[in-house]
Amino acid sequence: MKKIIYKGTIEENDYNRVKDIDSENYVTPDGKTVLPKLAQMPLRDLAILSFTSENELKKYYTGNEEYFSYSVVELMLDTRIQTRNLSRHKVSSFEDALYLLYTYSEEIPQADDPKYLSILIAADILNVEEEDIIEEARRDNKLYSDEDKNLFVPVRWIGDWYNDALATLGISSVIYIQTRGTGKVKILIERDLE
Repeated sequence: MKKIIYKGTIEENDYNRVKDIDSENYVTPDGKTVLPKLAQMPLRDLAILSFTSENELKKYYTGNEEYFSYSVVELMLDTRIQTRNLSRHKVSSFEDALYLLYTYSEEIPQADDPKYLSILIAADILNVEEEDIIEEARRDNKLYSDEDKNLFVPVRWIGDWYNDALATLGISSVIYIQTRGTGKVKILIERDLE
């Protein structure tokens, strides 16, 4: 089931619940339970960040660890080639959700409309190269530029790509994306644990 929810289309009760979720506390969809984050990130969430299946990740990872330090995962994300030295990441795993906070340098162009993000940010979120974003966005007629020739794509388009990647991995989820227009993007992925 494909379901992506953005700030502009979130029902008020969902928006109020999700806007208060942070890296330490997760409010369940019933709005009554606050769950603390897990002590470390499970392998299943590391697989999601790598856009691969847990089994595929296990082929390459020969260790016995099932959980990983958040600081190591954040370092891994901070040093990816797409935005090296341009972004910082905060991640948290909960029993049925994954929280991601992307904080970007002022060097990365910001769109005037928070419904659009720079291709640099899109590449970081989707773990692909900028050229891949440009090619796919052109094909979908979703590539936009400003007067300075900076390139942007719609947040909804990023969410669709993200959801399609998770669906390919067999992960059914609801994705919440919040852009704040201040160099921050918050993503909450609520997984269906069947």
